[in-house]
Amino acid sequence: GSRRSSSSSSSSGSNRDRTSSSARDRDGRGGNRERHQTTRPRRNPVSLQDEKNKEQCILEPFAVVDGSTILEASSSSTIPANLVPFAPSSDTFPQVIFTDNDSNNCAVTSGVKSVTISTNHEESNCRFCFDSCGERFQEDDSDAHTFLRSITVPDGYIALVYVNCNGSFGSGAPANDFSRVLEPGCHSISESEVHFDFAIPAADYATTGKYVLGETHYFGVDSSDLGPFDGLFSSNHWFYGPNGEKGVDGVSYYTNVFELLSRQDNSERMNFQAGIGGTWLTPTRTPWVPGQVCSCDPSSWPPLSGGRCTEIDQTQCTNGCCGTGGCQGIFQTMEGGLGYWTEKLPTLRPKWAIGSVTGCYKMWTNSPLDVRNSDDVLCDLLGVVVVSNRLLLQPDGIPFQNEGMFGTSWIDTPIGRLNPIDDRNSWTLILDAANFKGPAAFMLSEYWGTQGKWSDIFGNFHPQEDFSNVGMNTGGWGFEFANIPIAGIQKTDGRFVRMPQLQMMINKGNYTTVIGAGFKSWVKSEEVLYDNLEGVMDGSSGSLAEPDLLKHESGNSHSCVGKGSYDITLTAESNGLLLGGKMESVQEGDHCVAQVKWDPTSPVVNCTAGQTCQWATHYELEDIRIRRNFDSDEIEVTHGVMAPQTTDVPELVNRTYSNENQPSNPIPYNRTTTEFICGAQPADTDMYCTQSIEGDWTGYRWYKFVEQPA
Repeated sequence: GSRRSSSSSSSSGSNRDRTSSSARDRDGRGGNRERHQTTRPRRNPVSLQDEKNKEQCILEPFAVVDGSTILEASSSSTIPANLVPFAPSSDTFPQVIFTDNDSNNCAVTSGVKSVTISTNHEESNCRFCFDSCGERFQEDDSDAHTFLRSITVPDGYIALVYVNCNGSFGSGAPANDFSRVLEPGCHSISESEVHFDFAIPAADYATTGKYVLGETHYFGVDSSDLGPFDGLFSSNHWFYGPNGEKGVDGVSYYTNVFELLSRQDNSERMNFQAGIGGTWLTPTRTPWVPGQVCSCDPSSWPPLSGGRCTEIDQTQCTNGCCGTGGCQGIFQTMEGGLGYWTEKLPTLRPKWAIGSVTGCYKMWTNSPLDVRNSDDVLCDLLGVVVVSNRLLLQPDGIPFQNEGMFGTSWIDTPIGRLNPIDDRNSWTLILDAANFKGPAAFMLSEYWGTQGKWSDIFGNFHPQEDFSNVGMNTGGWGFEFANIPIAGIQKTDGRFVRMPQLQMMINKGNYTTVIGAGFKSWVKSEEVLYDNLEGVMDGSSGSLAEPDLLKHESGNSHSCVGKGSYDITLTAESNGLLLGGKMESVQEGDHCVAQVKWDPTSPVVNCTAGQTCQWATHYELEDIRIRRNFDSDEIEVTHGVMAPQTTDVPELVNRTYSNENQPSNPIPYNRTTTEFICGAQPADTDMYCTQSIEGDWTGYRWYKFVEQPA
């Protein structure tokens, strides 16, 4: 980037090991349908990811090659032409049988475990569908997710198979997660095939070849009801950057600070949440194997068990009680980053916030005296200690004066050590902006080593490895969309929606947005930073001069050779929206650069060369279509899309978004009545005030806490 961002709350004196997503390189422009036929593609391995949002059962999609993700069709079965469409009021529906037998034999015999459901099985967002996430085998109540190896599709039905438990209403464009079509009969399935939708021939099947898919709960209303409706885009992630390294002593990177919400269309913040540049750092722990203790308390966090953990599971738990990989990926994470959040002040500019999580999201902290949702943190639960009196680490996050690149690092330093033999990790936040450079805060070792651990029936605390005593796993940068509102209307001629005006700045050439760069890891034995700070701390030697600290030539640059690119998308009501850009992680010399390459010809995005790209705001939702091509005897699946409209939909122009008048329901953070905090009193009893460029005010006093370095 050509600009460096400035933090706007500086003052003078007074003041979740994460696997990155599969690369996808696909032809197609926004508004065009993805058509899949029953041909066999190449595909990349599918791996499980431990998400910060605890969606343990989300599987990464297959890479899309040559525009297709469909496996070869099974041998066809005769489907009577006079079958009727779905009849949800019917009392009788055929059964679908899943087993763990992978020998192309679907029979439930001795030693075979099974799950049997009705074709009208209901999940949270659909009927006539099935997710293996959270399901258990009927024979022994063990975890069935990823262990299903066969399916029997009943006569008269077909099954659409997805590699994401959100399937047809998924967290990304459903077309990306689509695997294949299964016709009636017995089929082998892989561990990655986890979501199934069941369809039946339509009444006019004999002439059209059309199939009718089961119901989907679109924003809680029937899609045939005329009139207005409200909703949200599906949650989604855009991953970027290098894979990272394991067991290091720190990480540093630069993030593009930009305004995602355009002021042109949005005069005030609506109910909106999006992380627009962050990471998930985890402790480097010994890999978990079944039978070992769980990272999360099985009595209160059994994500795959449905709350059926036995007492012995608290000392020797099963995979079902521990979740994927023993819940290691969600026990502790250092995340946060740049974004917009609900329950915070509803500004149109993004802010940067710490997001240090422990105890499987039992608690996290954003600033010295603040935890989740602006609750006061108890003194014995403190996590963040400020080391600079020139920068406010506000509960609401750090605001910025301008757009540009912002440097962030978490590095183990001697800051926070109690004495020379204290060998616990002291993860220090070091920032780089135009008007602030250096350490801002550190995480107390006790926060990692004590908080969030659970005690078994023998009084032993688990797990033993944590951020206070092991290294760091880096890698896994990305965007996280969680709360983007939609205002919609169902008309006789279609279903239409309006979304907020979103944009990205262009900061490289005419049509490229650099998202992140300068990804590095740090090892104490190879850097001068640690030695310098240690010398300063013990008074023996050392220099705090900028040239002697984090040098550009120091650190290990992360590589992203071969990472490829993929289309950035959003999804509403199972309709995918190609946003006219590709996320690329490219190698430039010794450094990895993450960027969005825009297609100025896309009907979805309007780019002004060298300035910004803005997405269209009005769309028609075009639903999934399934039909048999009688000439080729192949079933064609055309996944739904959001088709951009050339003109605004009149009924939506003045529609407000749900809760727009109460944008984010912010919870005030107020400690004005508490002057003596955690054994410390303010250096000055006066309340000082500062205002960010966005207009929000912060009042503050300065404290020095016990054992805080001078």
